[in-house]
Amino acid sequence: MKFENLLESLRVDNSEIISFRYHKIVRTINQYYWRINSDSKNCRYVGSYGRGTAIKNLSDIDMLVILPKTLFTRFSDYKFNGQSSLLQNVKKALNLTYARTSTKADGQVVVVEFSDGTKFEVVPAFKEGELFFYPDSNQNGSWKKCNPIKEVEAINLINKFSDGRLKKITKLTRAWKKANDVDISGILIDCLAMEFILEKDGKYPTIEILFGEFLLYLAKQREKENWWILGSNDIINRNGMLFEEKALKGVDSLLSGVNLKLKGLTLSADEHWKNLFGKFVNGVM
Repeated sequence: MKFENLLESLRVDNSEIISFRYHKIVRTINQYYWRINSDSKNCRYVGSYGRGTAIKNLSDIDMLVILPKTLFTRFSDYKFNGQSSLLQNVKKALNLTYARTSTKADGQVVVVEFSDGTKFEVVPAFKEGELFFYPDSNQNGSWKKCNPIKEVEAINLINKFSDGRLKKITKLTRAWKKANDVDISGILIDCLAMEFILEKDGKYPTIEILFGEFLLYLAKQREKENWWILGSNDIINRNGMLFEEKALKGVDSLLSGVNLKLKGLTLSADEHWKNLFGKFVNGVM
C-alpha cells in the first residue's frame, strides 16, 4: 500500500453537498438577522472542515454565524439563561428554511441534521475585535470566547512550512482513530500535530515514518492533562481521553508493516496496514 494513495482516498467526497447546505444556512441567517440576501457574509466554516483536516465520511460540519451585537445585549439582559433563549431564537430562524429537517438547540450550538446523517453544528457568535463570544446554555447559561480563525491561520501556516505534511499527518491520524476507536478529539489531534511538526524543525522522513513518529509523540502525552492550541491560545482539557496505549500499538503495527514491505512481503505488510486503518485501506492496497 502506498500512503499517498491512502491519503487520496481519505479526501472528503461530499464537499459539493456540504457547500450547498452551508450557503443555504448562511443565506437564512443573513436574511433573518441582517436583512441582507447573502450566502457568504457573516459566517465561516470552523472545526476540522474549516481547518482542512477532515477526512471522508465526515458527519459533523461546524460553522460560526456572526449575529448583530444588539442581540448580545438583548439576551444578556435575560434574568435566566438568555443563552438558551438565543439558541432557540436561532433554531426558529433556521426552521423557516428547514421546516422538514431536524433541528435542535444543544448546549452551545444549533444542530441541523439531514436525512443522510450529515449534521451542521451552527455556533451563533458575536465578534469583538479578534474574539468571538458564543452562548453556553449549560449550568444556567454563560458566554464563552474563542478564536477559531487564528487556529485556522496557524494550521495553514505550519502546513505550508511543512510542505503539506502537517495535514497529511492529521488525516492519517483521523483514519487510525476511526479504525481503532481511539479516544482523542479532532482538535487535540490537530493541536499535537502542529507541536510535533514544529519540533521536527524542517527535517522529515518518509510519510510512513513521520506518521509513526507522530504516534510515538502521542504515546508520550501520558503526564499531561491539558494542552495549548496554537493560534488561539485556548486550552484543551484531557477530560478522560486515553489514547496513549493505542498509539503505542499503532507504532508497533506500522514498524512491522514497514519492515515487511522492505522485505517484499507485501501481503503480510497489508495485514498491519489493516490494523492501523481498517476499512480505509480497501481499494488502495
